[in-house]
Amino acid sequence: MRERKRIETQLLQTETQYRLLFATNPNPMWIFDLETLRFLAVNQAAILNYGYSEPEFLSMTLADIRPPEQISYLQTAISNFKRSSCPIFVCEAKHCKRDGTIIDVEINSHRITWEDKAAGFALIKDITAEKTALRDRQQSQALLEEAQQVARLGNWEYNLETGKINWSKQLFNLYNRDPAQLEPNYQELLQIFHPEDAEKLTQAVQHTIATGESYKLLLRVIKADNSIMYLEAIGHADFHPNGEIVRLYGTTQDITERIQAEEKLRQSEAQLVNTQKIAHVGSWELDFNTYQRSWSKETFHIFGLDPHQVEPNHAEFLQMVHPEDRAAVQTQLRQIIAYSTPFCLEYRIIRPDGSIRYVESRAEVTQDHQGNLAKLFGAILDITERKQAEAALARSEEQLRLTFEFNQIGTWNWNVKTGEVVWNDNHYRLLGLDPATSAATYQTWRDTVHPEDIERVEQLVSKALIEHTNFDAEYRVIHPDGSMHWLTGRGRGIYNAADEPIRILGIIIDISDRKFAEQALQEKETFLRSIYNSVGQAIFVVDVINNDFRYVGLNHTHEILTGLDSNELQGKTPEQILPPNLAAIIRQHYQDCLDAGDTITYEESLPFQGQQTWWITTLTPLKDVNSRIYRIVGNSVNISDRKRTEQMLELQAVITRNMAEGICLIRADDGVTVYTNPKFDQMFGYESGELIGQHVSVINYEDDEITAKSVNEVITANIMQYGEFTYEVKNIKKDGTCFWSSATSSVFEHPEHGTVFVTVQQDITEQKQAEEKIKASLKEKEVLLKEIHHRVKNNLGIVSSLLQMQYRRTQDSQATAILLDSKNRIASISLVHEKLYRSDDLANINFAQYIPDLTTHLFDSYNVSSSNIQLNIQVEDVSLDIETAIPCGLIINELVSNALKYAFPIDCTGKIQVSLSQASNHTLILIIRDNGVGLPAEFESKKTKTLGMNLIQGLVKQLRGTLEINSQQGTEFKISFTAGKA
Repeated sequence: MRERKRIETQLLQTETQYRLLFATNPNPMWIFDLETLRFLAVNQAAILNYGYSEPEFLSMTLADIRPPEQISYLQTAISNFKRSSCPIFVCEAKHCKRDGTIIDVEINSHRITWEDKAAGFALIKDITAEKTALRDRQQSQALLEEAQQVARLGNWEYNLETGKINWSKQLFNLYNRDPAQLEPNYQELLQIFHPEDAEKLTQAVQHTIATGESYKLLLRVIKADNSIMYLEAIGHADFHPNGEIVRLYGTTQDITERIQAEEKLRQSEAQLVNTQKIAHVGSWELDFNTYQRSWSKETFHIFGLDPHQVEPNHAEFLQMVHPEDRAAVQTQLRQIIAYSTPFCLEYRIIRPDGSIRYVESRAEVTQDHQGNLAKLFGAILDITERKQAEAALARSEEQLRLTFEFNQIGTWNWNVKTGEVVWNDNHYRLLGLDPATSAATYQTWRDTVHPEDIERVEQLVSKALIEHTNFDAEYRVIHPDGSMHWLTGRGRGIYNAADEPIRILGIIIDISDRKFAEQALQEKETFLRSIYNSVGQAIFVVDVINNDFRYVGLNHTHEILTGLDSNELQGKTPEQILPPNLAAIIRQHYQDCLDAGDTITYEESLPFQGQQTWWITTLTPLKDVNSRIYRIVGNSVNISDRKRTEQMLELQAVITRNMAEGICLIRADDGVTVYTNPKFDQMFGYESGELIGQHVSVINYEDDEITAKSVNEVITANIMQYGEFTYEVKNIKKDGTCFWSSATSSVFEHPEHGTVFVTVQQDITEQKQAEEKIKASLKEKEVLLKEIHHRVKNNLGIVSSLLQMQYRRTQDSQATAILLDSKNRIASISLVHEKLYRSDDLANINFAQYIPDLTTHLFDSYNVSSSNIQLNIQVEDVSLDIETAIPCGLIINELVSNALKYAFPIDCTGKIQVSLSQASNHTLILIIRDNGVGLPAEFESKKTKTLGMNLIQGLVKQLRGTLEINSQQGTEFKISFTAGKA
């Protein structure tokens, strides 16, 4: 009994402690029902952090604090939690607070028994700040890399003991070398430079090694295209405590642009001297007695003035000088007068157009026969470009300085004998310490290292010193604020003559992002595998082996939806599983994913289990450390039902919206309007939706003999009697205008409004009036139509001539090809209007005459001889209206042009056939065929994005036709379309 009592007491104490821990924990905690997911208990931290009261929490489920898009992930996580054999289940998710704030959280869960029932316990950690910090670090890294690239500067290190040279990544880029290769040795490095500069560098390095003095050299590199790259190389010596130089280090910067700018400046100055001696260009003269100026023509140009005007006086000249520089100019002039010193000054001027230019002015004083100052002769040079180059150089140097300032690498120097430690500021910061308040000691470093890592790291340091190897370790440090960071430490020992270690030098780099990314990747892989096995979408995996695609497997959902067996297709290519045409399409999708190097999404239609199905498929490439795609993961959503429904709904909506007739729905029991289409509102002069809710009689005409209500009653009676009733009725618009309509009404059971009358009305007033007007002006319109065709043809001829003129003036081959194609397209349209103008039938074109004229024009345009390329035209006596003739003519223009340009190599013979035949009463078949080289094997018309192919597909669609392409023994395009309006 005592033992039992003691156990009960311990259990009570344990439960009390547990409840106290639960209630006072600063992190949100709760207990939930594993079946219903309802909250069973929450602590105070959860109430404070999420904004819900305890009663509110206890009336909610876990799904209530998840964003809608996270519900499916919650269900998957709960399922994995239930099946997990681990005592603690950890995952990340997004939660929604009461005020709508979305936060990122880490959830640690385990199963417990709560009130004699299985339940789940969850501890929540808000990781929103960590997620934000991670994104900020990634952005900072990207900015750093961009700054390094813009500065075009790299750093290097030369170990005199080993002869090893280390380069930064930017230095590889600077020398156009692959960073995956090793750095060159010293002799190989000298081969990079101009022979004269290699010797100069050798002397400078030897001098630095001998004296310890730094060097700064201008070196030249002859690039593959024989151009010269100028480099500024700076080197410094690093001394051993015993005074011996152990290594050289420094930077190399591409200063080609600066050198070129300086060279241009020197050439400009030389050119200015010659101009002054020969033509007095940019020269000026100032008379001290009258202060009158005499300027050369170029001086006027520099100041932005007209050389034909009078030189400005002294006040006008000073007005053109920048206000901030006037005092300096006046001071120089006073010094010349006082001391007869030469004039030399850089200052800014403001031109009449407001632009600011930098000028350099130099002058010498002349004296009269009495020794008095007489005149000042000078020259002026526009140095704006040089100033801009100097400003650009200053910006580049500032970017370089910032690059080094933000380079997060800590250095350390540990004297093994004395224990003395030297750190740079970055080293302090990487340990979470303030350089101003912390001391650099071995114990300080040791105290920051994670307790689980310190022994391993110290052993690695000792082993490196004993074995004379490099120290290399990854370990964790804990900052004073409690945050944990991963560092990689690297170092090398320095030994005395007795081969005893006296010092170890090294660096530390923060690798937290990489470590956390690896951890996140592992968690994500586990998470994705659970999704793969249980998600309701079809998932498949394809390996990329030697540019071929072999299936790895399918998930269970994929097998159910498609009838394929994962075991049977493992290791097989698409061609071993699918029909050839389908396999080619699937393979092309996989190849598109490889070419894009990123996730692609597309719709596809595939036959599975005896029926055609529609899918939205997403392909995601997986890359190895060398950025090579080794696997593709795809998931497909079956949208067949949705696709069919959308097509039907879209068709119905388009028909309703675009009908030429007005449509309305009238509730049968009370005559109230419940729907009108846009045409109906327009017909009666009402705004959209204005008639909704009003009685239909408001649109019926009434007079002294009959009321609008009685008209509606007659119509309603007939509809109810016959079920469908066609009639003509006199209506009235909102503005009081009367008009006649032809209407058909039928009874329909609406799911929302019950029994309704569906009425289709067409305004026939204008139709009748139009008939009379048409008869009265038919002859006039025939004349006008001919004139229109004539003018259109002439205007298109002008456009074609302009394109021809531009074609002859343009040297660029690509531009001339585009101009020629555009000219031919316009010519095909112009020919249509010419045929109509010259025809007695203004509505139709005889294509038996049109096609020979068009093709003959194209042969002449591309300068193709009929002796090389034979043209075979087989056209039946077919007439087309203008709306069919223009797209048809443009298709013939595009396909014949493409055949002339691409089907036959130079000096090859061939045949082009153009045929137009009538397959039935209304169906026409247009065939353009050549026996040339044919289309590329990978050609797919639906995926080709060229202008010509897009134009052909658009024109075929405009004709409401179909396009068939055959690439056997040349190329054949077959277009089937219906004669009539396109």
